[in-house]
Amino acid sequence: MQLAAPLFASSGPVVTNITIGLVAYYCVLPGLVLNGSLVTNYPAKYNTSTEISFGGIDGYAYFFDKAAEAGVNQVNNDPTLLPGIHVNIKRFSDCGASYPNAATTYSGKSAPFAASVLGLDVIENHPDVVALVGTQYSSTAKGDLQAFSFAQIPFCGGDIGSMALSDKNKYPYFFRTLLGAGIGQHAYRLLRFWEVSRVALVYQSTDEYGKTIYLDIRASLVSKGVNVLDAIALQTRVDKQGIDFVYESLVRADARYVILCGQQVWSGSILYGLGKRGLVDENHVFMGNYGPAMPSDPQINETAYQSYVQGFVVVTAPSVDPQTPAYIKVKKAFDELVGFSMSDSWFILANWAPHFIDCALTIATGLDRLLKSDASFTPTMLAERKLNRLMNFTLFRDTGYEGLLSAPERLQYNSNGDLNSQFTAWYFPPAGGQMIAFGETDKYAETFHYLGKSRAVFHGGGTVPPSDGSQQTTEIYDLTEFRGISIMFLISIGILATMAIAMVLVKKPRKAFMHSGFSVETAISLAGFLVVYTSLFTYIGAIGPASCKFRTAGLMIGLALVATPTLTKNFTVFLLTVQNQKLPKPVAKRIVEACRLGLIGLLGVEAAAAYIWWNAVKLNLNLAHSQFGHQMQCVYLDTSSRGFGGQLLFWWGGILLAMMLIMSVATRAMPLYNESNQLAYGAAVALVALLLVFGITEAPSNSTDFGVCIVVWTFTTILLGILTGVKARETLEVWSKKGKDLVQERLNKVSSSSDSNLPPAVASTKKKSKMSKCTNARIEQSLVYSHRSHWWTYFHAWRSARGYIIRLNPQSTSIMLHSGKSGEHVYCMRLVDATHVHMLNSVVILSHGSSGEKLTFEFDSPDEALRFHTEISTWC
Repeated sequence: MQLAAPLFASSGPVVTNITIGLVAYYCVLPGLVLNGSLVTNYPAKYNTSTEISFGGIDGYAYFFDKAAEAGVNQVNNDPTLLPGIHVNIKRFSDCGASYPNAATTYSGKSAPFAASVLGLDVIENHPDVVALVGTQYSSTAKGDLQAFSFAQIPFCGGDIGSMALSDKNKYPYFFRTLLGAGIGQHAYRLLRFWEVSRVALVYQSTDEYGKTIYLDIRASLVSKGVNVLDAIALQTRVDKQGIDFVYESLVRADARYVILCGQQVWSGSILYGLGKRGLVDENHVFMGNYGPAMPSDPQINETAYQSYVQGFVVVTAPSVDPQTPAYIKVKKAFDELVGFSMSDSWFILANWAPHFIDCALTIATGLDRLLKSDASFTPTMLAERKLNRLMNFTLFRDTGYEGLLSAPERLQYNSNGDLNSQFTAWYFPPAGGQMIAFGETDKYAETFHYLGKSRAVFHGGGTVPPSDGSQQTTEIYDLTEFRGISIMFLISIGILATMAIAMVLVKKPRKAFMHSGFSVETAISLAGFLVVYTSLFTYIGAIGPASCKFRTAGLMIGLALVATPTLTKNFTVFLLTVQNQKLPKPVAKRIVEACRLGLIGLLGVEAAAAYIWWNAVKLNLNLAHSQFGHQMQCVYLDTSSRGFGGQLLFWWGGILLAMMLIMSVATRAMPLYNESNQLAYGAAVALVALLLVFGITEAPSNSTDFGVCIVVWTFTTILLGILTGVKARETLEVWSKKGKDLVQERLNKVSSSSDSNLPPAVASTKKKSKMSKCTNARIEQSLVYSHRSHWWTYFHAWRSARGYIIRLNPQSTSIMLHSGKSGEHVYCMRLVDATHVHMLNSVVILSHGSSGEKLTFEFDSPDEALRFHTEISTWC
């Protein structure tokens, strides 16, 4: 039966009809009648709830059919592809007509029918069929594929896996959208990456696919020096005696890595049987080229089966990007054909739909390329099979088609007619459901790499590849080697420095100059530094999941304890001084108390965030194996780090970092206790440290953890010096000057004695003379001005200086500059008369006269300079 009736010429252009045949085990679908091997009554749709099983072999056959049909429809809807040609579809069964219970009993044993009935039927009775797309068991396909090659009819297989089919002497017209011969090289590359050198193979001895893939994998592993401990042959029918034999063989060989070579249901039976005997555990890894499928046996406990599947590793065809325009377009067409929206995971992984779509499009683009290669080739010649002699697999090796399996690159096939592509490694997750990709090889099986931070989660939840049973050593940082000793030394320095600063600040006189911190806030910040330094102990010795968590939690919580009280303290001072006047004592007290309550609330939020984060990553934050020197390293899995709980601490850290920058800008002009420099420097230090850590961890080696530890320690120590070291230094200066005497000296004398204490756009010229004093001065007017500054002066002590006109006595008027920064630098100059105030463009120069002192102010515009000149002149 054809999908569409032939189109006859009328007044429009002539349309030539060709047919692509679909070959499958249609006997598993209900109600189908055959004429020879041709399905004559295929329905438009099956009900996936009542007529077929969604995840069974009948559902797989049905969805294969619709995927191929969607591909053919796309060809017919593209006017640039095979112009003047309409592609029809015919369906051919390789196992006869429908029969009862076929969906649960058919296992590919229909080779005689396929070779004698299907092959001859297509070749002799359906000359309009110029190419075929199919899904078949390898044991069934061998006979008819050889017949189709003899008749020069190209056949694209989407899932026919026998390694024997890579022999182009026997099957020159067969190609497929999956890898054939050489799959063992890709399996080896993953095992090599995990440093596995001992494996056992179990293969389905009565199945064509099982036998050939076993031979391919074994040859690859042996050639690379891998010790194949045992090769266990088992028939298709899996019984208790067979499972006992496999179990005893694996235990006797002490095999920890087991590769199953066979059909999916067969693999599922083996896995279930070994699981019931306790061999599926955290010490064993089971692998295969296909994922296992649960047998249709009522005695099998589905819950138990799902638990045994957890951690099964599959090395198979490449993953498909569901975001490409081509995928979105054809997936929509497929959903319309089946009557519902299938999930991407079922479409890609469970039903392999992209493989069959790419088959149809590869054939169409190859035929299109053939017709355009020679002007004498016509659509009629194609329809009458007169061009088939030119249509062996080489025609389709590179048609220029950008396939779903290869996007954004062209779909290409190797010299065996097999898909030329990287292979993807998958695992079955603990939570059940479809496989999750965690890594891939390159096209030539020379390298393997993880996909981002994804790692395989093995049975039991760990991400450390279990030992293969051979003697292995794991490199750690301990006190017997340089890196471990260095880490311990640095931690000791950090803790001692923090304790020393704490002792200095605790003894700080209450009336010391620049009493810029609250004791509670300072204590919490110092405690935060101690938490960070303490977390670095987890880099010494063997590591486990708990220490991995504390590395991250200790760092993030410690930095939060540092940043939060620093922010609330600066916000408190900002509220107290923003109005430039002394607030009533009750008002000031209420502000301080409210900010303290806010600090307590924020600390509570941080404690809750840490608790949520710790529990959110309980099962997923584990160790990751490095390919360098058997060193274990802590990593995040995408499954845990993408959720709300896994991101909470990092979101909170980002908020605190942003608040530090905002507070730095907001307090730049604060006249007292100004720490905007420290806030800005602290935020910059945190950002640089973050970028360095990301850079180090992108290329892991056996020194990665050491490098991260050094970065964390270095920038934590810098932050300690910025936020608390300056205060400690000032306190020591106060002690060295006998406290109150120094306070009075700083208040009564000019603090600035060098150019480094003057405004960045203010230059001074001083001779040896006694500076003017500001003692007991009365502020007559605040000067509002904005002198010019440059990016390199942003953090200068005078960047936000304020100016005041003051009177020391009725006859003496002076200008006073107050930096408003840590250290409270004060500079005074007596104003003599207007002749000592000069303006040139945007520059105003004040001179003292007899002392020779000068102040130069540079403004952004002459207008601003003129206003300042006028204001100063009125006071002279």
